[in-house]
Amino acid sequence: MKEQLIFNITNLVTVVFEAFVIHMFLSDFLGQKEGYIKVVRYAKLGFIICLGLCNLITLNPKITMPLIFILIFSTSFLYKGNLKTRLFTTVLLSIFFILSEIVVTSIFVLFIKEGFEIMFENNSIRVLATILSKIVFLLTCKIICLFKKDVHLDMPIKYWFPLFLIPIFSLFLSVSVFDVSKFFSLECLKFLSLISSIGILYINFIVFYLFKFIIDKTKLSMKYEILEKEIIHKEELRLSNERYKIIVEQTDSVVFEWNIKENKSFVSQAWNEKFGYNNVCKNIFKEIKDKDLVHSEDNAIFENFLESIKKKNRHNQAVYRLKKSNGEYIWCRTSITSIYNDENELLRVVGVIVDVDSDIKKYEELKTRAESDSLTNIYNKGTFEKLVEETIVMNTGDKKDALFIIDLDDFKEINDNFGHPFGDFVLKTFADKIQASFGSRDLVGRIGGDEFVVYMQDYVTEVNLHKKAKELNRVLSDNYTDLSFSFDASVSIGIARYPQDGTSFFELFKNADRALYSIKASGKNSYCLFEEELYVQ
Repeated sequence: MKEQLIFNITNLVTVVFEAFVIHMFLSDFLGQKEGYIKVVRYAKLGFIICLGLCNLITLNPKITMPLIFILIFSTSFLYKGNLKTRLFTTVLLSIFFILSEIVVTSIFVLFIKEGFEIMFENNSIRVLATILSKIVFLLTCKIICLFKKDVHLDMPIKYWFPLFLIPIFSLFLSVSVFDVSKFFSLECLKFLSLISSIGILYINFIVFYLFKFIIDKTKLSMKYEILEKEIIHKEELRLSNERYKIIVEQTDSVVFEWNIKENKSFVSQAWNEKFGYNNVCKNIFKEIKDKDLVHSEDNAIFENFLESIKKKNRHNQAVYRLKKSNGEYIWCRTSITSIYNDENELLRVVGVIVDVDSDIKKYEELKTRAESDSLTNIYNKGTFEKLVEETIVMNTGDKKDALFIIDLDDFKEINDNFGHPFGDFVLKTFADKIQASFGSRDLVGRIGGDEFVVYMQDYVTEVNLHKKAKELNRVLSDNYTDLSFSFDASVSIGIARYPQDGTSFFELFKNADRALYSIKASGKNSYCLFEEELYVQ
């Protein structure tokens, strides 16, 4: 009777300890549900009582283990996780529970050199084996929970050794409490079962608090490391932002960032300083469009630029003219980089607007010098020929064009009698009169000396062509006077038609020159359209 009472008390103590371990495992592994703290406390008490009753009802594992499984699974609903997670945790706990019983009991039976059935015949041996199994169960649960925590995934190796040494040391102490040769007899075990149970429980509580100390120490260490990394990261971010701010303030260009999700933009102060507009805006591209800041001739370029952003091109660039607040247009190059998330959604656009006005104007000036006649500022022979060829290629054949060769009669006499400065004055004035007589689509050039060329596009009818030739002869045959000299000039004009008289610049020029030769031979100061009969003459 006394032995049975000791067994029941000791078994109840181990059951309480076991229930505490299981609750701790469920709490660590699943996490407590919010708002269930009081419920969990009462459930723990009921859990302990039910688990104790399961162990006291019978010593038969066939009945005890299913009851424990059901109890753990039903209690797991007080914790976080879906049904699969709770079921998996319950099975895992039950397996560890069974394995710890089997492993410790087997080792215990091996030490006392008795059959396995003695575990069910002698209460003292069963209690001692049960307590030892709870030690293994506790250590296993704590190790699993310890490494389950995300914060411990990067735990330094120096913390691993005590985690392995402490459970081994605890088991060693639990077994070494007894002198195997002296006390491992059934009589001795009857008296030592309660003492050993209390001693082992005490040791395990020490082990538990050692684990808690190590965990808290590790968490604190990890928090310090994380805090230190955050401080370093924030400092690097601050320095990076300072560098970015300095660069933005120092540059003459407009730096901007457009946040697509929040529909707001950061625009540097240069937008106000260079263009005269407020740098606080939601969408810089929308502001440019709404205020009609792009030159009318460059609207197509700007629209294509915006479309390229929508097409998810990572890098885009466009050159167009932007209007300043004073009405002046300047050439700008806008370069942007689009930033996308993992789902290929556009998050933000970062870019810069650079003033390239002086560069483009210098380029245009150099280009004009290379393409123009230095005296009259109209196209030189090479440029004129290239442009005519390009125009012919673009002509689909439904338009009639004409090439004029215009010669200033007796220009040599002007240079000989009045000097080259007056001759240059006459040539400049002559070129201005030719340009004024034709439209913007027509090409005007000087091929050398006193010979000028015009490529007239789409004259429509022969009547219009004759009308233009007569008008040109009348306007150019004029008196040219400067402060010193005066000269009455006359002109001769040869004309070749496209495609009637030629389909290339060479053919048109040759035939127009033939017509010019014909009119000069017949008395000058008139015009002539090319005909095949001219070659016969």
